[in-house]
Amino acid sequence: MPSRKDARHGKVLFAMTLGFTLAAMIIQALGPAVFANLDYLAQDFVARHSNPAPEDPRLVFIGIDAESQSLSTLRDEDINPSPALTIMKQGWPFRRTLYPLIYDRLFQAGARSVVLDMRFPGSKPADAGFSAALERYRDRVVIGFNFPEKEDRMGMISSVEWPPESLVGDPRFSDPRVGYVNVWPDADEVVRGARYRTGLMQARGLSPMVGEDIFESLAARAMRQSGHRDLIPDDTEPRTIRFASWGKERGSGFEPHSLFEIFTPFYWEHNYGNGAFFEGKIVLVGPSGSWSKDVVRTPFGLIAGPLYHMNAMNALLTRSFLDRPPLAVTLLLVAGGGLFALAIGWFIRRPLFRGALAIASVPGWFWCAVAFYNSGWLVPVLSPMLAAVSSSGAFLLYEHWTERVARLRIRRTLEGYVSKDVVREVLDNPESFLHTADGMRRCVAILFSDVRGFTALTEEADPAKLVAQLNEYFTEMVRIVFAHGGTVDKFIGDAVMAHWGGTVVRGAEHDACAAVAAGLDMLEAVRKLNAGWTERGMTPFKIGLGINYGEVIVGNIGSEEKHEFTAIGDPINLASRLEGATKEFRIDLLLGESAAPLVRGRYDLRSVDLLQVSGKSRPVQVFTVVGARQQAQEPGWLTAYEEGLRHYRNCLFEEALLSFKRADEAHPNDWLTEEYIRRCQAFAITPPPPDWNGVYIMKTK
Repeated sequence: MPSRKDARHGKVLFAMTLGFTLAAMIIQALGPAVFANLDYLAQDFVARHSNPAPEDPRLVFIGIDAESQSLSTLRDEDINPSPALTIMKQGWPFRRTLYPLIYDRLFQAGARSVVLDMRFPGSKPADAGFSAALERYRDRVVIGFNFPEKEDRMGMISSVEWPPESLVGDPRFSDPRVGYVNVWPDADEVVRGARYRTGLMQARGLSPMVGEDIFESLAARAMRQSGHRDLIPDDTEPRTIRFASWGKERGSGFEPHSLFEIFTPFYWEHNYGNGAFFEGKIVLVGPSGSWSKDVVRTPFGLIAGPLYHMNAMNALLTRSFLDRPPLAVTLLLVAGGGLFALAIGWFIRRPLFRGALAIASVPGWFWCAVAFYNSGWLVPVLSPMLAAVSSSGAFLLYEHWTERVARLRIRRTLEGYVSKDVVREVLDNPESFLHTADGMRRCVAILFSDVRGFTALTEEADPAKLVAQLNEYFTEMVRIVFAHGGTVDKFIGDAVMAHWGGTVVRGAEHDACAAVAAGLDMLEAVRKLNAGWTERGMTPFKIGLGINYGEVIVGNIGSEEKHEFTAIGDPINLASRLEGATKEFRIDLLLGESAAPLVRGRYDLRSVDLLQVSGKSRPVQVFTVVGARQQAQEPGWLTAYEEGLRHYRNCLFEEALLSFKRADEAHPNDWLTEEYIRRCQAFAITPPPPDWNGVYIMKTK
């Protein structure tokens, strides 16, 4: 039986999925401009990753390229015998006497039809010969006209720019030899389809009128003139086409053959088999190359206008069109995205897997859209993804929010009893924490702090004021420990025990440096607190700090009724002794010999003494922290001090005395330096026994 939580989450999941899926359906149905443009981009992405349209080998593109205009690779003896090359040598635009020669050359080679993707505005003296050729090959040729982009006062296309009557006569709208070259892009100015037939009103962007004259495109006329009139659509609706990939890039296929080659004997023989290549072909002649500004923006980038018309003809010959499913089917596909989100939300319990599946649905549906595209269907791309991802994402955010609220409630409760990093470990890594809580050896950095003379202070101070002052002190100390990622293990009267590495392991150097940084911040915080307490008439505190590093045992220790997560071991005892030893050496912080190498790279350290603490037989070298390292070399006075300490431990007391005095001159009023000066002076008078090892033995804890 599902829990109340599962039932509540199930209702939220269903409501969110329904809401986001309906929103995606509405967006898909209404198609706002922003979404439509994004959907166009998504569909273009699908198109670029789908299979190209099959290419019809009957289509041939002859390009008027820069070489055909300059004939720079030909010699005069190649050009002069050819009337066509002689005309082409005169430069662009070519005289109209050239086009009958093109017709004769190609039709004599057996071409099925020849399409000129060019317009011929205005009458020219040479129109008679061109017109005769158009009449001679009347059932096999097509030339272009267009609906101009000039607009009248109402913002509409006002006329048609026909070829002159000197070429094709009149009425021209019914002449199968002329076809319009206009293209109509989608709202984002990208051309994805072809309109093979249109009326003037439709060309103006208005609704078609019943009975108006219908014009055919260049591609439609090419089909009519080549014997494929049955392939031309009966209506005036645009068709989305699949672009072929003949050539280097999609849509830029139909690699052009240079026009000059068909009039050059060498190329005509070797490249075209004396014309056999053109047998039964539909040949389009038009500008090619970067010099032409006749370009069309497609999903695959800019392509030359003639290449677009080649793709429009290829789509008719190979039936390479894309159909959109009915609106009802489209909405079902969107609903499928919502159902997918509902399924993974209900059956997949782990949020990580659910999020991964939701993200995977994006490329998954993308490849489904590619498969549909290859089958001739242009399905919605964004809206099913939107339904799936938004529903899943919203539910994940809801679960994350509810979980955070619950965890925050627990965290606030626990933080009143234990340190924040213990709470974090319990909530974020419960399995790891429970394993550690059973008992585990770990290397940790330990810090002990204690208020000096606190016992005497309790005998004289007002209890309420002292408790308030102590709480203010503890609040600041705990804040600093937490700020440096430490765990406050316990309070022992006025003492604080903290450690780094017991719950969260970040590395020996990191933990030791964090403990030292916390200790220095504690000392600075006490100085600031004392300034405020003095102004309020309260007794200032003076604290000592002991820091050590070593292997301890961490875990839950105590009785069944009450226990705490703590650390035990000899390194902790030594840290406590070091804190007590700060009073002996009149310094604020002592650092154990195992911690010193871990922090030496970031802090300047000062050797204090070889110290044998109470209860221990082996002495340890202890240090204090001078400060954060600011430069590569330690201060000069510290160098002199360390030199003196080496002489001192080697019983070279006169040499040691000289070094300590140099240190005292550079760094005066330092009790520790002065103490060693006193020791050296005493040992110079009364040398120590032969077995003296320089160890200072503490008598108290």
